[in-house]
Parts: sequence; structure tokens; C-alpha cells
Amino acid sequence: MLRVATAGVWRTYPSLTNHFIATTGLRQQYRSIARKSPIATAAMGTNADLGAVAVEHTEKMPWADSPMQGVWRKRVFHTGSPEAGRVTSVVKYGPGSSFRSHPHPEGEEIFVLEGIFTDVNGDHKAGTLLLNPEGFEHAPSSADGCEILVRLRQYPGTDRPQVALNTAALPWEDVGGKVHRKQLFRSDSCADWIELQRWEAGAEGVKLTAAQGLELFVISGSCESVDGAVKLGRGSWMRLPAGQSQTMRCAEECTVYVKGDALPLAAPLSTPQQM
Repeated sequence: MLRVATAGVWRTYPSLTNHFIATTGLRQQYRSIARKSPIATAAMGTNADLGAVAVEHTEKMPWADSPMQGVWRKRVFHTGSPEAGRVTSVVKYGPGSSFRSHPHPEGEEIFVLEGIFTDVNGDHKAGTLLLNPEGFEHAPSSADGCEILVRLRQYPGTDRPQVALNTAALPWEDVGGKVHRKQLFRSDSCADWIELQRWEAGAEGVKLTAAQGLELFVISGSCESVDGAVKLGRGSWMRLPAGQSQTMRCAEECTVYVKGDALPLAAPLSTPQQM
């Protein structure tokens, strides 16, 4: 949809075509807006519409090259410039691979899915949560290879805590309805939170919702919405918009990584920035 002011009157055009742009003399103006507007940039990203339900099945996605040899990725969310925007992805380090030293504007969140991930603070095995606030710099690597779930530029603020948490050492809390959880991150100063949830086989009516949106990543097992419309397996990622809910069930045990009330942190960058 395009709104154009002609003789001081705004008119709305439901569809936008190259012919319309050309005949109204707006082609160059529209190109300029598309280059500069953060909204236009977001529209060209991956699952960049935060008001829409988004589902990706990373097990079925091909690996894409990263800027470093021996490191590959599968992006489920991206907005902004190609290598300096906000992004959520599964990243794979081949044996002996490493990334050059780099900072993390607006922070970094990592959950180790497989193998051992290494950074300046040591070796981190599968099940480790790493939260690195703004200002942190490292040169990550993996001697034997690993896979990690990564959220970049979605942990902003220099006052946020740095966390390295071995979640395997935490007990499961029974919250009823065949659902168990481990609270990984909650802070009075931050709206966003992180949990691991384990749903027993046969769990029904597991309601997922958060006032400021919710993301779920399936670590093991499988689940589906109660109406069968949404089916998630190992490696599946789902995002719900703010205030929207989804009720799930599972026939087999399912473990999921849940990030809640974090969609405001995924909003498009207001100005281009480089890492």
C-alpha cells in the first residue's frame, strides 16, 4: 500500500506496481526511500514482520556460509544489514573452526545445542546458556564441532548480567499438567525471560503466550497445536506475536527453549550500524 500527497491531499493506493511508480514519476523517490527506511529494510529480512506468526523447521533448511570458513548458519529471523542486523539462527562450527574476535553491540544470547562451544571464558557443553551483554568481545571456536542457537542484538544494555549457566545442573520444577520447567533468566530490571520446558508424553492443553510475544525452539521430541495445524519437530522454531496464544500437545516427550516478552528487542534498528 502506498500513500501519496498530491496537491496537499493524501491518497491511498492498495497496490503498488512498477507501472504506477513510473507513470507518477516516483520511481527514483521510492528507490531512495527503500534504501534509507528501516521499515523497508526490515521488510526485506527473514520473518521480519513481528506482528505475524512465524514457523521455521531448521532440520529441513540448508546450511548457509557465514563470513568465516568452517562456520555455517540457518537464519530463522533477520532484520537490518546482512552482517550487522538483529538475527536469530542456528550456527554450526566444524571441527577446529573459529570466528575472528568481534564485539557484540546490543548483546548476544547463546544456547549450546550439541558439542562444546569455546570462548574467552572457557568450554561450554551442550545445555549451557550464555548471555553476553553489550561491550563483550570474544573469538569463539570449537575443537570438535558444535551447534548453537544464537540471538544477536537482542540482549541490549551494559547493565545486563553476563551469564554462563549449565542448565543440566538445575532441577526441573513441576508446574502441573505434565509440564516441567527450569527458569534460566528472569530479572526485575528486564521484561524478557528464558525457560526450558519439558512436556511429558501425552501432555495436552499447554498454553503458550506472553504479553510482548514469545519464541519457542524444539530441542528434542515433537509437539503440535491442539488443532493439528502447527507441527513442530526437533529444530523447529516458532514465534508468536504480542498477546497471541497457541495451545500445544505432544504424543512423545518434548523439550523446548522458550523466550518470552522479548519482541520489543527484535524491532528494526533505527539507524544502520556495523559490528
